[in-house]
Amino acid sequence: MRRLLTTGIMLATTIAAMAAVAAIEVHPDARVIDENGTLHLTIRLDGSMQQASPDLGALARDFEIVSRQSASQLRSINGNVESWTEWTLTLRPRRTGTLEIPSLTIDGARSQPIAIEVRPLDVETRRLIESLARFEVEHQPSVVYVQAQLTVTRRLTYAEGTQLYGELPGLPEIDGAVVQAFGDADHHTELRDGRRVGVIEQRFLVFPERSGPLTVPGATIMASVVVPRRAGGRSGRTELRVASQPLTIDVLPVPSSYPRSAPWLPARAVAIDEEWPTRGAWAVGDPRARTLIVRAAGGAASRIAPLTVDYPPSLKVYPEAPVLDEQSDELGVVGMRTETVRLIPTEAGAIRLPAVEVVWWNTELDRLQRTQLPPRNERTYGASIAKPAGAPDAAAVTMPPQVAPSQSEASAQEPVDAPPRRLLWTVIGALAAIAAVATAVAVAAAKMHSKSAVRGRRPSEPIALRDLPRSERAMFRALRRAVRSGSARAMHDALAAWLTIRHGDRMRGLERFAGVGGAQLAQLDERLYGNVPDDAFDGTALWRAARMHRHQRRTRTPPPDLPALYPSRAT
Repeated sequence: MRRLLTTGIMLATTIAAMAAVAAIEVHPDARVIDENGTLHLTIRLDGSMQQASPDLGALARDFEIVSRQSASQLRSINGNVESWTEWTLTLRPRRTGTLEIPSLTIDGARSQPIAIEVRPLDVETRRLIESLARFEVEHQPSVVYVQAQLTVTRRLTYAEGTQLYGELPGLPEIDGAVVQAFGDADHHTELRDGRRVGVIEQRFLVFPERSGPLTVPGATIMASVVVPRRAGGRSGRTELRVASQPLTIDVLPVPSSYPRSAPWLPARAVAIDEEWPTRGAWAVGDPRARTLIVRAAGGAASRIAPLTVDYPPSLKVYPEAPVLDEQSDELGVVGMRTETVRLIPTEAGAIRLPAVEVVWWNTELDRLQRTQLPPRNERTYGASIAKPAGAPDAAAVTMPPQVAPSQSEASAQEPVDAPPRRLLWTVIGALAAIAAVATAVAVAAAKMHSKSAVRGRRPSEPIALRDLPRSERAMFRALRRAVRSGSARAMHDALAAWLTIRHGDRMRGLERFAGVGGAQLAQLDERLYGNVPDDAFDGTALWRAARMHRHQRRTRTPPPDLPALYPSRAT
């Protein structure tokens, strides 16, 4: 026991002595390197076994840290104990000229700064390297508007015998823009200047969120090429970093000629399609579904605002939730907005479904355009639902053109006003039954919900929101504060952050929110991108739409075949 205690005391004394005399040494393997070369740096801390690491933040300003390794050793020879920790770094210079390995500090020990000379490549060698491997970056269209699609193509060309290391560069992170991939990387070969080269082409879509300069950062990849060496002109393989130059684009604001009352929609092309039943005549009380589909080539689905259609008062209108979707063509994204309404005529006679118009900006022709779906003329027949069943108005009853019925069919037919009357009472009875069932289900659900929610309930917090993530609730509160501030920019940023947290993806969140808040998004964008002051924006409607969207995620969607009890337009 005494021997074990003595050994422990000696070991502790030795470690303390080593810590007291700890010293740091820094050794580069070269003081002069070429700009495409690498430098191996060894950092050694003597007299310490601690796991502390040097702070390399200052070193990363002039050098790219390609790799790092560390090892610790403890050695005792004839009673002499030595210990050290060693770090080995591979560095690549970020520029030419005189660079500095700054003073490094570990456990109180400090090294001296070291100057490194980085020589630029001669013109001939540089041209040779660029012909062996280089990046080409281009964008379309040449004129870019805020929130319009910008297609960036990044093309890497490399000669035969060139070896590429690592993975291809990923999506660039661009401040003030939404970036998404556009297809997979395309690998192929081309014939250039009489020789065949390999080509790797990447495309991605950029949607600027504000006007002004937009910078697409450069991309880098490591390659190994064969170049002549300085001494003796002999060829040898060397590693180099192939980098593209940053691309700066001037993003234009919403043109002053664009109508301020219309939602901003930049696109290459816009089309409106209609789906309408082709079956026979339209009877009073017979519901028909009208589907309108807006396609915007080069525009995100969230940018397509809700359609404004003023239906005649002789129609009851039951709208369904809009559907937002995005597809791709050879030029980019194609945003789609689908709106379906169920129309029920309440009067007989001629009905004119009004035209539908979408105002947009043609980014290819750089001009304002309007796409219109022409009006549709229909005719309904039967007795008016609004009239008393016992006193039909003969003037309001019309019959569609029919083929003369056979004798057996004629004997089985009822008077003209019987089918509408029977249909009316059938609809009333069905609605009453649905209301009774819905009331019973709601009462039972309320009782069960109240029993399970009383325990642990916060007085100031709705029970239905208790299962939401705290980050989502925090973002929702931040949106409320932004609305109260009156700043359009603060509302835009807070809304985007909340939708990203809630749906896991910003674009998906905006598309789903546009179903209930498309008009509010258009108003917000008009304030942000319409050359008007940012402050004093009334976000009450935006906040109401956000609360509705949040509630819809917790509400069971009713069956699509059953019309709503209360239509959006009363007779």
